[in-house]
Amino acid sequence: MPTLYAYKVLISSECDHYSDYFEKALNDMGYRLLFTQKGGGRLDGLLIGYKDTLFEVKSVVILDFDKISEDSNAKKGYLCPVAEMIHKETRYLFILACVHLHYDPILSYMQGSYLLSEV
Repeated sequence: MPTLYAYKVLISSECDHYSDYFEKALNDMGYRLLFTQKGGGRLDGLLIGYKDTLFEVKSVVILDFDKISEDSNAKKGYLCPVAEMIHKETRYLFILACVHLHYDPILSYMQGSYLLSEV
């Protein structure tokens, strides 16, 4: 089993305690971090961590899944950071999205469709 140091990219859609633990711990391990706190007064967020010796971030867009539904019960503060990244050695461009989909199958389908339409 590889150690955490072996991973080149980390993604978490349920990142609690970012500022009081994960930010320093992951920075100390050599990760650069893109953290997006969820909306709606929530304390958790979405995290993309990457080794900046291997990757560079070209752009970041935050998608707001609350925009896709008129139903106020469906508005949960779900955001989706989407990072356009480049592998430094190969110059391959790729996209990372940290997605937390709603449990409702219809709403999660709408979220996935919205994500794909924006990417």
